[in-house]
Amino acid sequence: MRSQNPNRYERFHTRFSICFILFFMAWVLIHPGSKETFDTVYNDMMQYPPLFAAFGCFAYARRGKHAFRNHRIGWNLIGSSCVCYLLANATWGIYSAKYGVHVPFPSWADAGWLAVFPFLIGGLYLLFARIPTATRVRLLLDSAIATSSIGALSWFFVVQKLWHRSGISSAAKLVSIAYPMLDIVAIFCALAMLNSLYADRKSQRSYFLLACGVILWSFSDIVYGYARFQTGFQPGSWTDFGWPAGALLVGFAARLRLWHPTSQEQTGENNEVEQQAAATVSSLRLMTPYVSVGASLLIVVVADHQDDHIISQGTFFLALGMLSLLLLRQVFTLWENRLLTQKVNASLSQNHQLNRQLLILNEGLEGEVEQRTRQLSSLLELTQSVNSTLQISEVVSLALNHTRTALEADAVFIRLSSCFEEADIAQESFTHCGLEEMPDALSALTSRPLLATIATFECPVGANQFDSLVGQCLTVPLLWQQKSLGMIGIVYRNRSIETTERDLMKSIGIEVGVSLENAFRYTLAVEAADRDPVTGLYNHRAIHQVLDRHLEEAIAEGIPLTVCMLDLNNFKIFNDTYGHMVGDEVLRFVASTLERLCGDTCSAARYGGDEFMLVLPGAGTEVVTEFAAALQKEIAHHGFRRDGEERIVPVTLSLGMATYPDDGTTRHELLTLADTNMYEAKHSQSGIRSTSSVQRMAHELREDSSFSVLDSMVTAVDNKDSYTRQHSEDVTEYALWIAEELEMPEETLTLVRMGGLLHDLGKIGVPSEILCKPGRLTTEEYEILKRHTQLGAMIVGSIPEMACIAEAVRSHHERWDGRGYPDATPEEETPLLGRLFAIADAFSAMTTDRPYRRGTSWEKAIEEIVKCSGTQFDPTLAKAFVNVASRRLLTVPTTHEIEEETLQKAA
Repeated sequence: MRSQNPNRYERFHTRFSICFILFFMAWVLIHPGSKETFDTVYNDMMQYPPLFAAFGCFAYARRGKHAFRNHRIGWNLIGSSCVCYLLANATWGIYSAKYGVHVPFPSWADAGWLAVFPFLIGGLYLLFARIPTATRVRLLLDSAIATSSIGALSWFFVVQKLWHRSGISSAAKLVSIAYPMLDIVAIFCALAMLNSLYADRKSQRSYFLLACGVILWSFSDIVYGYARFQTGFQPGSWTDFGWPAGALLVGFAARLRLWHPTSQEQTGENNEVEQQAAATVSSLRLMTPYVSVGASLLIVVVADHQDDHIISQGTFFLALGMLSLLLLRQVFTLWENRLLTQKVNASLSQNHQLNRQLLILNEGLEGEVEQRTRQLSSLLELTQSVNSTLQISEVVSLALNHTRTALEADAVFIRLSSCFEEADIAQESFTHCGLEEMPDALSALTSRPLLATIATFECPVGANQFDSLVGQCLTVPLLWQQKSLGMIGIVYRNRSIETTERDLMKSIGIEVGVSLENAFRYTLAVEAADRDPVTGLYNHRAIHQVLDRHLEEAIAEGIPLTVCMLDLNNFKIFNDTYGHMVGDEVLRFVASTLERLCGDTCSAARYGGDEFMLVLPGAGTEVVTEFAAALQKEIAHHGFRRDGEERIVPVTLSLGMATYPDDGTTRHELLTLADTNMYEAKHSQSGIRSTSSVQRMAHELREDSSFSVLDSMVTAVDNKDSYTRQHSEDVTEYALWIAEELEMPEETLTLVRMGGLLHDLGKIGVPSEILCKPGRLTTEEYEILKRHTQLGAMIVGSIPEMACIAEAVRSHHERWDGRGYPDATPEEETPLLGRLFAIADAFSAMTTDRPYRRGTSWEKAIEEIVKCSGTQFDPTLAKAFVNVASRRLLTVPTTHEIEEETLQKAA
């Protein structure tokens, strides 16, 4: 039982016993089924509680830890009483259930029940027999008084009436009287044991459960004896639950000691709680005899007077006997108090003598203790101060100030070893406090070599060269694990150095040395933790902190801030071709170029893998775009050349940026948008991408709930084919160029913005294997793809607020010559927005890279628009687009041009 989990057994037995008692009470009170069924179940249920109690008592007696041998015997006797009770119940059951006869009285069952009491009373007595004699007499007297109250009630209402009853045999009378008399003795033992509870809380709970079980058991016996001759006992009374409940409590009392053995060590908190509990129990013990005697006498006198309005002589003698017990208890209490007073007086006299001796001793030690306490307090303050920071300069400053205060020195100095200079930590090797007024001492101590041992020497402490005053100086090493980190020293003008100062300075040297080592390691760790080991730039974590700091400043000062994400194009292929060693050299080359071009104006970091990140405080989108173009050209122009080789490895960058406050106001928003723009830049002509007006407009449109639903579907298409999102934004931008060139009204521009972003929405219904196929589509696949215009128009038209652009979505693949799809409408029969989107869609498709081909140049795409004007495209709209596209043609070199130039150089 102890080898397993005791809490699991405790929970199981507790829950099972509660359910058993509830079922037993319900069975007794409801009387379900026939009398035979009721009696059979009743008798069977009466066997479990004593069996449970017997096993618990014997198990604890055998396996438990007992302070006295008598306790082990006592629990064995209580277990034996439970066995007798079990046999008596079994005998009763055999009579009433098996043979179906009326159980005689007295019977063998009564013999078993009466046999319970010698074992039970003997066991209870052994549990409290080892307490001191004086205490035992008082406890027995208190228990006797309380029991006499119960006995008086039992005598008046039960025993006396049973004895004078006629028509029953003498044996029946003796047995009937034996029950309440023995029950009273058992209750007396239970109360005596309850009054002698041990200090251990687990023992208190165990003995409390045992006492309650015995009292409940005995109470049911008294009721049984009374009911036997009043109405004849029949199972099924509400008081019947007292027997099984009492037996279960006895069983739990033993098992509780087995599940939770008494601990020998008590914490101070537990002792305090137990003392409070003991005080409460003591108050209850003091009042219980008086209350019980008064209550029982009141009940007996009232009941006796109601019979014939005369108080009988027996009642007077009963009251006299109980009051005599109270008087005897009071005399005994006075005698105990007298003995206690004598002991207290003797203890007070002894304590007075000890206090006088301690006062004499304290007078001699007071001065020394006060001085030592002051030094220890100063050392504690210094330790707390130097350990409260991880900055080397602060540790040195705090050590100087606290040491000077603690030792009341005229000057203090610290000299650090060369390890701080070798680690490139900005900290002066010699620092002092108070030497400003002693120039000769400052000069002598500065030139003095670093000492690794304690040293005391004289040094000049004059205020000028004519002052020849000589003082005392003490230096101790700053130690960390026997390693000297420097030395700390004090200077006195007019006093010598005592042993206490030497000891205190030695402790200070150790404490300051440990703090300096911690600060030194922290400084190196922070520097290493903030830097990428390959490039030496800030790492991912550090650049986030830098961005947070600069963003707070930008918000406070109202200035712009731009985040720029950089990615090396095709770096994986580069690594696979040249190897990772060369790849690391390329990363270092890019990092050195970033540091050289950035200078102090921005912060650069390796964000991860082949990605870099720049934080440019105070710079807007236009400035950063120019900087990005120059950076891109610089890296592409020089390329990467390994030492000893003439070959130049081509290196190109894609850059995406986001600016506060136009593109976002939080770090997450800026990083997300910059990262998105960087990946879009990989598919753009210039390789540089900032947030366009179309992106900002799309963000505003998404705040509209109707558009937001459709935009979520566009996102779903984008997840199938990343080309679609960039393509939709490009189409929107090119279509706006045409609309603005033709000075269309604002209402039309709004429709262009929405229609451009939604024109390919129908691709949500096109299978991914067709949408992302790297080669040419078959006739069947192309027919499936062509359906996206109709599906998109149907989806957009299903939302009332968006119905106005459904026709534009449907017709953006129509042709001017009527050979388009899905409706083959010619010329102006095709809606204006559909003709406008047809030109923008074609130009975007031609200039955008796809997995199976490279995008063509702007010049060739414009030539194609001119060529198809009047056949595929509306000539008026085509002319307007060619005009505006020619003006907007970027002057910076495209990514393709840069790569071609670099490859030519490499060749």
